[in-house]
Amino acid sequence: AALFETDLSEKVKVLVQDCTIETDLELLIPEEYVGNISERLGLYSKLDAIKDEEELAKFSAMLLDRFGPLPESVADLMETVRLRWKAEKLGIEKLVLKGNVMKCHLLPSTRDDYYSSEIFQKIMRFAQMNSKLCKIKEYKNRLILTQANVSSISKAQIKLNEMNDA
Repeated sequence: AALFETDLSEKVKVLVQDCTIETDLELLIPEEYVGNISERLGLYSKLDAIKDEEELAKFSAMLLDRFGPLPESVADLMETVRLRWKAEKLGIEKLVLKGNVMKCHLLPSTRDDYYSSEIFQKIMRFAQMNSKLCKIKEYKNRLILTQANVSSISKAQIKLNEMNDA
């Protein structure tokens, strides 16, 4: 029974570390770039499973080799993978990027380990230093940090880097 409990807790930890990204930006593999729909769907699955920079570079090289130069929407899609990694390191479970606003949904307030961590302190410092464009509110046992004037994936990455360096 103890073995099962360990497996379960490992799985729960992994679920918590996965950040969902919602956006109104065009992040897709266009039909003009990859014509076959099942191939396109397979590429999305592969991209979603990528866990590090080396795998992402290989994926990018494979796309370039098979389909030619990456359209902007595909390059942005790949940058979104990097954005997700940064968000996960900051304890962001969901990142919404819509209408030039970035909303970072932090881990549940029951996670004392997170709220007493250096990472959370950095996020608070970032919010204080950027108080004109940044707000924090509580909603359903979660803190949501809202940052105005974030109009692209690259701007969102810059903001997450600033949080990490605060």
